[in-house]
Amino acid sequence: MLIKGKSSLIIAISSGVIACALTLTVFGFYAYLEWKEKNTKRNYRVSVYDMDARLFAKYITLELEPKLDMQGTPSEKPIIEGTIKNTSRRKIYSLKIKIAFVDPAGEVLYVDTLCPVGVDPESLVPLSDITRKTRNFLLEGDSVSFTHSLKNCSPKVLDYLKSQLKFAKAKTDPPLEFVYRIEGVDIR
Repeated sequence: MLIKGKSSLIIAISSGVIACALTLTVFGFYAYLEWKEKNTKRNYRVSVYDMDARLFAKYITLELEPKLDMQGTPSEKPIIEGTIKNTSRRKIYSLKIKIAFVDPAGEVLYVDTLCPVGVDPESLVPLSDITRKTRNFLLEGDSVSFTHSLKNCSPKVLDYLKSQLKFAKAKTDPPLEFVYRIEGVDIR
């Protein structure tokens, strides 16, 4: 009797452990499928955003100029002033631009991304920033001007921007190259 009592107890515990393992496996499998579906949707949206940037870049006119803001509270704050014109027949709901300062040796001194129209779908931005700093969309044939503050600029970039002022003395250092390109576009 003692052996039969122990074996039924072992059978009950083993069955419980197997049932729990099976339940957790099924739950984990469904959680994985849901995560994979969300991740696939996100990857699809990001790839379409990048592909639209390559396809529709020829319909967007950019004019960007790096400057020092002499009128702001902290004097000599580096900024980018720019104008974007939509020459396509569609509305632009989001536009992401990547900017960089490169020295003559090819070393990148500063890199930043900005979204002057809409919001970058890859980042989480507070709602107050969305409504205050960006426009919701850019109509066909419309243009918009913007100003973007550069944060944590290297001293070489600041010196370059100071040398570009009209009243600054000419320096013998080779100039930096300011490059930019469209990284992402949401056009509908």
